[in-house]
Amino acid sequence: MSRSVLSIAAALALFGAAHAGITVRHPEIAALYGSSQPEAATGFAELGGFALPKNSSYLQPPAEGKAEQVVVTYQSAGEVVISWVVGHSAVCNDLTCAAVPMAPAGSDVVRYGTSRSSLKARAYGAGGYYTQDYYFPASLNVTGVSDNTQFNYTSGRIYSARLTGLKSATRYYYSLGKDSAVRSFKTTPRKGAFPVRIGSMADVSVSVNATETIRKMGLSNPDLLLIVGDFAYANIFDFRGAFNYGPVVSNGLTYSYQPRWDTLGRMLEGVTGRVPVLTTQGNHEMELQLDGSMFKAWLSRFGWNSPYSKSQGTPFYYSANVGPVHMVSISPYVDFVPGTPQYDWLVRDLSSVDRSVTPWVVAMWHAPWYHTFVSHYKELECHRLAVEPLLYKYGVNVALHGHVHGYERTLKVYNQTEDACGTVYLTAGNAGVGLNTEFADSDSLTRFSRPTSYDTASNCTRPVVTNATLVYIAGGKICPTRDPVSGKYCPDTQPAWSARREAAHGFVTLDFLTPTRAVIKYFRNLAPDGEATESVELTRDLSCPNQARKPRSVQRQ
Repeated sequence: MSRSVLSIAAALALFGAAHAGITVRHPEIAALYGSSQPEAATGFAELGGFALPKNSSYLQPPAEGKAEQVVVTYQSAGEVVISWVVGHSAVCNDLTCAAVPMAPAGSDVVRYGTSRSSLKARAYGAGGYYTQDYYFPASLNVTGVSDNTQFNYTSGRIYSARLTGLKSATRYYYSLGKDSAVRSFKTTPRKGAFPVRIGSMADVSVSVNATETIRKMGLSNPDLLLIVGDFAYANIFDFRGAFNYGPVVSNGLTYSYQPRWDTLGRMLEGVTGRVPVLTTQGNHEMELQLDGSMFKAWLSRFGWNSPYSKSQGTPFYYSANVGPVHMVSISPYVDFVPGTPQYDWLVRDLSSVDRSVTPWVVAMWHAPWYHTFVSHYKELECHRLAVEPLLYKYGVNVALHGHVHGYERTLKVYNQTEDACGTVYLTAGNAGVGLNTEFADSDSLTRFSRPTSYDTASNCTRPVVTNATLVYIAGGKICPTRDPVSGKYCPDTQPAWSARREAAHGFVTLDFLTPTRAVIKYFRNLAPDGEATESVELTRDLSCPNQARKPRSVQRQ
């Protein structure tokens, strides 16, 4: 079968027309350490992407009354929700010390308009806050901390206001509350209009590498930014802000150092305050609480999905139209099998797409189905087996992911096999957290870096049998499948559908240019500003039945 994702001329000249899958080994390690050996890779990954220096401005709250952590959340070409934080958060070691955060009167208003000097329109936002509780065990031998000492985080005042009746493809200027600073954002092109650029990143963390990814993402000037889960990694840092991967659970609570969310909000604001954003949740946003609730921080800070997707008001799965793209966000952390609300909603949503208006369909969820890294290998096979037939039936063109801390692009694929009518899967969980560096196919593993799950008898990484994350995925079930070529759980060599993979920090953009032509670009942080490490053209094949204007076999609901 012919390749359905074609490299542009420069890439073909470099790699050859008979592309058999590109593997780039640890370019950041080579650049930083002068070595590409796996033992150096292990040391680099444990650095967590380099922590921010202690004097970083991102670690310091602004003056009282100043707006910060600004996010412009996309709703439609004519509507956004702007959220912001006023007032300082607090961490205490007693439940009674948490006070309701206060903000100056007038902090709840957005003043906006199409001229910086004339902000005549007004939108008012509701203000709220959230708390997180967590224990710290005495076994860690911290002076003055007894076992089961309970800590409480209380956020600053979080406001959100909905701006409606906006003109598409128009720059708006705005100020927030008592803060005199004037910011701006640009609305997206109207539904169906070309071109549109979408940027995607995931697995951000609070690190120097993340700040570079965010800076370079801003330079790429996307019309829409996707953050595909795993934001602050608060759940693996204890009350001191110290890395403490466990996840240790005490009295039903996990670690959850919430000030990392505040720091990340300041880091992101340079982009999220001027580019409309859509997000989805990752496993590190779970943050289990005593009452059984999860995802509280993500919901409080990013939980404003489009009201037009008819997903019963849940932010865990939704859709939105962005120019010529129908954007779908689904979740493996909410029941997804046939007969569940999410699955039934997805059928209704995808079957209603009019390809004459939004010819491109793009999906995002955090944990990928198609990748070849050892970390999280085939972790979501149950999700794939349940949902992939739907995505294929309705012709989803591109799927975007994080979770795996690296970059991998597939050719068009369906059911673990190249398929000209299948989906291109892009994993870009490399925004800032420490990198994953080894691949599951046996020829890529070395004696220096066998994963702990490596099985010498089968010369393959062992199937995942348990994972704290998977408790909330399909009831903890694992669905180990076999590679269709080798017949093994993992393949002997890089699969034919895997076009490029590497361990490096960066992000991706997608330019939708015509109803049948788009360009995927991957930007590695080590490359010069604006220089794409990879640029490939994606063609929408109109001979595929799943690219029809509306699937004729579906009964309208």
